[in-house]
Amino acid sequence: MKKMCILFCLTLLILNDQNLIPGEPDLPILLIDKTVDQHAIGWKWRATPDENIYPYLRSQVNQLLFLNPAGEIIHQTHLLPHSKIITSQNQNYVGFIDVDEHYKIPEDQKAARGMLYHITGYTGNEIYSIPIEVPYDDPIPALYLANNGRSILVDGYKGIVKIMESDGNLCEQIDLFEDDILDYEKPVSCAIANEGEIFAILAQKRPMSFDSTSSKFISGEPYLFCFDFNGKQILNKPLELMTAAEVAISQPGDFIVVSQYTPEKEQKSTVVNLAGEILLEVPTLFRHAKFASDQSRLALANRKSVYFIDLNSKKFSNTILIDENKYRMVVDLLWTQASDELLVLTATPVFQNSRFEYIEPGVIKLNQNSDSVWEFKFKQEKFVTPSFYTRQNQFGLGFESNYKIYREQRE
Repeated sequence: MKKMCILFCLTLLILNDQNLIPGEPDLPILLIDKTVDQHAIGWKWRATPDENIYPYLRSQVNQLLFLNPAGEIIHQTHLLPHSKIITSQNQNYVGFIDVDEHYKIPEDQKAARGMLYHITGYTGNEIYSIPIEVPYDDPIPALYLANNGRSILVDGYKGIVKIMESDGNLCEQIDLFEDDILDYEKPVSCAIANEGEIFAILAQKRPMSFDSTSSKFISGEPYLFCFDFNGKQILNKPLELMTAAEVAISQPGDFIVVSQYTPEKEQKSTVVNLAGEILLEVPTLFRHAKFASDQSRLALANRKSVYFIDLNSKKFSNTILIDENKYRMVVDLLWTQASDELLVLTATPVFQNSRFEYIEPGVIKLNQNSDSVWEFKFKQEKFVTPSFYTRQNQFGLGFESNYKIYREQRE
């Protein structure tokens, strides 16, 4: 009898480590756990017509692998090593950069290099490409993709925004700071309203700097812009603090949130409407921002906590998830399909294998009252780029050597 009790306890411990204790109604059920033979840098996800999620794209150091719902490779291509992969929110379009092998360096511009942004479908078929010429000392322009295949190319060095048609042709070019004579570096963030034909741009005339002669900080003069896809300016709003970091926009495009701060550690996230009116301010510098699909709620996360914002009542609450003394941090956020509960991805960042990696990832589910519904960790897993996706009652996570798909038990 004693041996049976010991065996039963050991079984429970093993199941608990796998987050699959039988009979526990709050924990998700593991549907798929698939190992891959080559280490993945990241994964991109989408859903089949019957709402089953699957990873359709696996990125490696210098290669992209496009997958079908069965996990089979249907197309593969090269990309600039360690470069970022861009996708539209509906995951129908993929953008990535590679060296243009046919680029000929002009005689008067020996320091330039030719690059190509490739825009493909989710099966890897190329739809169009955008050639760019980048001086070696300049940053590579950033690409953003809309759900209709149109793209935005943002030159953060010159403050130039190019709006491209869905066939790659230039529609409009915008100079954000026409009165700026010198091309100072301008940190830029962009966010596209996926249900509307508008996008928000966060830009600065110059970097925030310190004047040693006056012992004062000089503002970077941050501005929040909003344009439609024909280049018409909807909003041009100077921001109050010295510098800014991130911008996010709701899916219909009615609300925008921007983070800003000062060297004296004054920080806030400001929610505005398209008229530029401030709806509320939250005392945090967000790293992740996710609007609910119906625009009723907004979740903001810094390294340790999540702020829940009710956009109707204009009230917010703060839920501390991680102790300040722990190095663990919030890595990503996802609203569930009904937008009434939030999935939070956490992990511990470490520098190992000559790069930063995230170890011991975990998922926490929070309800409308900010209470934890369930939580579990993957002690043996790690990832380089967060890979987190949800649809209906399923969610998936991508790790370095495998991916997992779960289903919620409660409908």
